[in-house]
Amino acid sequence: VSLRERIARMSSRLLSFKGFNRGRAGERNYFTMEDLRVLDLMDNPVYIGDMKQGQKKWYFANKAGTTAINQTLEQFLNADLSGQSQGTDDYQNELYTVVQCAEQRLERLKTIYPNGKPLSA
Repeated sequence: VSLRERIARMSSRLLSFKGFNRGRAGERNYFTMEDLRVLDLMDNPVYIGDMKQGQKKWYFANKAGTTAINQTLEQFLNADLSGQSQGTDDYQNELYTVVQCAEQRLERLKTIYPNGKPLSA
């Protein structure tokens, strides 16, 4: 299977993604870290997390994502999300509402400042 086909399959699965380790008995409706490793082949940063208020948690970032914010995957996954700015909270709440609740895509650039340097993604 070609790289393009692997990424296309993963992309279509991500668009229909309902959650980690959820699904009916015997139904595989979740991703393992091994499944997500194909996203390391992409040049664009990919971040997967749960942005529900009070339960914010990161689950995955591809290599481009961790490089963009100059962190290891372990540092990223263990980040304390409790002390974020109101603007960050508002954006993550919007992501949760649009992507996880309404199952739509949010397509616009967001500027973040890893290590004080602006990065639009």
